[in-house]
Amino acid sequence: MVGRRAVGTCSERLRLAMDRLVGQCHDVWAVPGHAGDEVDIDAYLRGQPEQMIGYQLCHDQQGKQATMLVNCSLPSRVSAECIMRRGGALYAAIEALRADGYSLGLTMAEASCPDFARQVAGVEYRVPVVHPGDYLDVDTAAFCLANPAFLRRGVFAVNEHESSALRREMGFHREGGYGTPTTLLCDIPPNSFVIDVNEGLDLDSDAQMQQFAQAVVDKTLRLLAADRSA
Repeated sequence: MVGRRAVGTCSERLRLAMDRLVGQCHDVWAVPGHAGDEVDIDAYLRGQPEQMIGYQLCHDQQGKQATMLVNCSLPSRVSAECIMRRGGALYAAIEALRADGYSLGLTMAEASCPDFARQVAGVEYRVPVVHPGDYLDVDTAAFCLANPAFLRRGVFAVNEHESSALRREMGFHREGGYGTPTTLLCDIPPNSFVIDVNEGLDLDSDAQMQQFAQAVVDKTLRLLAADRSA
């Protein structure tokens, strides 16, 4: 409960900062109908059947789409609290950007290399959570970003179901481990940026969470500005 309040406070502060930073990016359409948000007095007095007005938020996504790749590969010494604080700050950044009309996608990634020199350089998984412009499910995003079980139950289970040859090379066996966390191995898609290994793992307070979330917002806006000027 405390963690949820902290994330909510961080998100609200960041949203206020976003208003000053980029302003509001919403377009609002008034749509007449039989039901809606308020009464259309003129239509009511004229006796028209569509007497209500509904308001729809329309986001202009042209030139304002980006995808955040979060490398969730972390050493075993990283505590669950660190993962939750990092995830809460990232979620607050995503919510603030999307609330202001920016279309931000989320992809979880995990990259690791063998503990000893072997024939394979490493393995990398990427899990698209939400594409730019799609509906963002709060529970899914929170689990992927802030729940230690995403890495330590979900991804590790995928490691254990790899082929025997790959598990032998990577050390995914009883006497081994799950490899050493590393930066992403594959190419980064266009209009994407990475939250990589060890970023955001030193957040000890709400203020530090807000600062990290703001840094993520700034990184996103720089990417979007470069995209518009290209």
